[in-house]
Amino acid sequence: MFNRKSVWILLLFTFTVLAACNSDDEEFEAFFNEMDKDVLGEKADPDRYIMEYIKHIENGEPAKALEVLNEKELPKNEKLVKKYKEMEFENEDLMELKGAFTTIFQVDQKKQEKIRDIFQKIMDQQEIENIAELDIDQELDDLSDIHKETVEVFENSTKLMQEVAEEYDQVEINEEALEAEGDKDPAEMNQDTNILIARFIEIVTGENAEELNEVATNSSSEDDDEKETDSQDDKNIEKMLAKEGSTEVAFDAKAEIKDNHFLLSGKSNLMEGSTVFLHTYHYGAENPYLSAELEVDASGSFEMKEEMSDEILNGEPLTLRLAFQPDKEDPELQEIYGEEGELLEGSFAHKFTNIKRTRYGAFTYADLELENGGKTTFGIDTFSEPDDYGDMNIWMEKDHVETKDDYYIITMQSNLNELTSIGAEATVPGYETAGYTSRAKVRPDGSIRLHVPRPEVEGENVVIKFKAQSDGAIETEELYGEHGENFDGDLAVKKKQNTIIEYEVDLGKDS
Repeated sequence: MFNRKSVWILLLFTFTVLAACNSDDEEFEAFFNEMDKDVLGEKADPDRYIMEYIKHIENGEPAKALEVLNEKELPKNEKLVKKYKEMEFENEDLMELKGAFTTIFQVDQKKQEKIRDIFQKIMDQQEIENIAELDIDQELDDLSDIHKETVEVFENSTKLMQEVAEEYDQVEINEEALEAEGDKDPAEMNQDTNILIARFIEIVTGENAEELNEVATNSSSEDDDEKETDSQDDKNIEKMLAKEGSTEVAFDAKAEIKDNHFLLSGKSNLMEGSTVFLHTYHYGAENPYLSAELEVDASGSFEMKEEMSDEILNGEPLTLRLAFQPDKEDPELQEIYGEEGELLEGSFAHKFTNIKRTRYGAFTYADLELENGGKTTFGIDTFSEPDDYGDMNIWMEKDHVETKDDYYIITMQSNLNELTSIGAEATVPGYETAGYTSRAKVRPDGSIRLHVPRPEVEGENVVIKFKAQSDGAIETEELYGEHGENFDGDLAVKKKQNTIIEYEVDLGKDS
């Protein structure tokens, strides 16, 4: 019924530790002995409870399936995560490997929790008359994100395991098992879990859930399109990087946190001596502890290494921004790019403000959590304005919400003008909450992307309240009025001093 290989992370890597001769050998042997007991050995059966609840679904027993998830599978996952988190070794490579396995367990736990949430929501709505009204869209989106994360974690872990096997003669890796597990596809995972969920819906509601299978097919097609787009972006960046000194500035960069150090490396097509600025933001506020001015060398490259204390590595999310700002460059470079960057063009070029004054720069962004092992790649954005972009009759709508342990990543669409100020706050109706706020500026196509802190509640409705104001830049004040008096439409709310845009997104029950 299900392609198990595509649905769950299966740890089929087989390590062989030769006779222990020193402390490293003893630590590796102790670690893999535990792994054998839990997931790798012949007697280990890490998916036994998963197969048990699937069997209950196949037999038309949804309540029993949910019971197995809640009372067997999830407690087992929590125990594994806790066990491997608490393991300590002297060997740094083994600690990194242990961390990779812990991440695998955590992602699998997150997946099973999301499946549990979906099953519970279906049970709660079993009296629904129209299957199309079943409200699980957000949960399916979250599950799709987890599948993408699964593949990323799997690939990173694979590289690390191969590095360990190459570094230590006493450790061997089963290449056949590695090759057998090598191709993981988020689209296939989406399709398989949607089949599982569709079957669960059918036995709970008595309704046919073919629409969900169509979602799976469409999701597969969308993921293929996304891969094709990413591949085309990579080719475009390669072409742009080859044109040194072009006004179509391009970046290709990545960052990671390793051994309490922030490491950044990147390439550009900027002239030698140009400056790339690194700025970081925590819920929209600039983070003063991580910033830099990086000089571009003759090849267009730049890099940095910064030590980070344990206190800073608190797991909080950061938005990283790399920027080239011609207004801060020497006259020779301003002749190429314009005194205020007005000659810049291409996908990386857009406006920014400095004390409300609008200038132009080249930018690329990435998300990174402040913890050892965190990795990220800076991306290229493609913007497409809505037909009514800049209209006074303002609209906003949710595009996508990704739920993390302590925060949300939210993307909104709107027809607001670029650089308009946006504030967001996570609230829990019926409770007094404060401090769960974030802010951002509207992007070139009216879209908004920001991190919002996640309230510490369980089983309660969470509502994100957005407010847009006209004071982001001189041009937004000219368009919407200094006090927002030109804002119009259902979202425009008049206050004592000004008019603002207000919009709410109900995320449903947090769990």
